[in-house]
Amino acid sequence: MKQLWSLFSTFACILQLFGASAAVSGETGHYVGGTEGIKLATAPPPGFYYKLYNVFYYADTYQSYRGSRQVRPDVQNFVMIHRPILVSDIRILGADYIASILMPVTYADVSVRSGEEQINDKRWAIGDMAVEPFCLGWHADRWDAMFSLAAYLPTGRQSSRKIALPGKEFWTLMLSLGPTLYLDRDKTWAFSTLVRYELHSRKRHEDIRPGQNLSIDASLSKSLGRLWEIGLCGYAQWQVSKDRGSDITYNRSIRDRVFGLGPEVGIYVPFLKLKFQFRNQIEFGARDRTEGVITNLSFTKSF
Repeated sequence: MKQLWSLFSTFACILQLFGASAAVSGETGHYVGGTEGIKLATAPPPGFYYKLYNVFYYADTYQSYRGSRQVRPDVQNFVMIHRPILVSDIRILGADYIASILMPVTYADVSVRSGEEQINDKRWAIGDMAVEPFCLGWHADRWDAMFSLAAYLPTGRQSSRKIALPGKEFWTLMLSLGPTLYLDRDKTWAFSTLVRYELHSRKRHEDIRPGQNLSIDASLSKSLGRLWEIGLCGYAQWQVSKDRGSDITYNRSIRDRVFGLGPEVGIYVPFLKLKFQFRNQIEFGARDRTEGVITNLSFTKSF
């Protein structure tokens, strides 16, 4: 059993939003692909907004890579992310200045088996908070664009014996940039994408510095009148550099990846000033990661 606890010490680095989607053999970044969907590179008009994400994740497959020990996960997770957003009327380089904070609360029910040995854990916890102090949103006749600078703070707890804890024990600086392109004059068809790049610090209690991560989110959508939108959303994530540090016990040459794709439907309710978005994405092509299904139901209230 001691060998199993050692093997899954990095499994406790649960992926920030889903609680247990991290690679068994190495560290993963903070950002989770598929968090945003239709027109993700388009900011709303100036005002104050409160967005609530409700994300469900299920996985029973772990895609090992080149000699990694075979494991069988059973991951059922829920995360609620509270995100106040201020879109100001301050103009910088022709763009609206935006700031927001993301505060995640997670519930994870995780079981991991290797041979005859098994680890189980389930609990509620506070995840790593993200602050986005500098974001710019541009608007033009046939396109929108967004640039963002955000930081993830190690506010969540982590433990090798409590694998449902969502903390990652390191800081992350994330840069995001991308456009929304309107494909017709009436702006009913839109293609939107954001490229995100993560730079990580060393872990607070171990000499491990996770490799850098690249994520691409994209959507193709159609507006059905003023209230409804439907679309197809996808994401891709790659670890683009090796983990470093003297405390690494796994194969540091392994670089994880995962892809996801699925539909979204959105509706705006004018008298409530409330937008609903429902999205379901299936993961595929994973390497050194769990592979599952992500369901996201979010609400955005404007004030």
